Amino acid sequence: MMTVKQRFAMRTSLRLTAAVAITAFFLFPIYWLFMISFKTPDEIYSFPPKWYPGQMNLDSYITLFKDGDAITVWNSFVVAGVSTVIAMFLGTICAYSLARFRTGGDHLANWIISQRMIPPIAVVFPIFLLYVWLGLVDTYTA
Repeated sequence: MMTVKQRFAMRTSLRLTAAVAITAFFLFPIYWLFMISFKTPDEIYSFPPKWYPGQMNLDSYITLFKDGDAITVWNSFVVAGVSTVIAMFLGTICAYSLARFRTGGDHLANWIISQRMIPPIAVVFPIFLLYVWLGLVDTYTA
């Protein structure tokens, strides 16, 4: 019969194993895309798949910088990073206010969640027209 410490250790090890397996499952696509960037076309389309490149091939990165596409990658990185930081900061402040002080009454949180039912295109198009009118298209400010 197992003691309490042994059961606790067994339960902890099973949880840790499950957490590692789930993490590996979700991180695998990132690993795969990173490895594909170093593979030759023959290695990319080989069957069975090769898990890592036979030799480090930097041709895709050379092409990226030579053709001037690196600036678009940088722009996407900047916009995604800044908007994520701002959204996390404002979302944290708003969530704390809603949870702690019941800002807006009892039904404001339900109203916020109900806004998820609006089709995104119904919101995006008017905002795009506003950005065109303000001259903010293709700027970091927008």
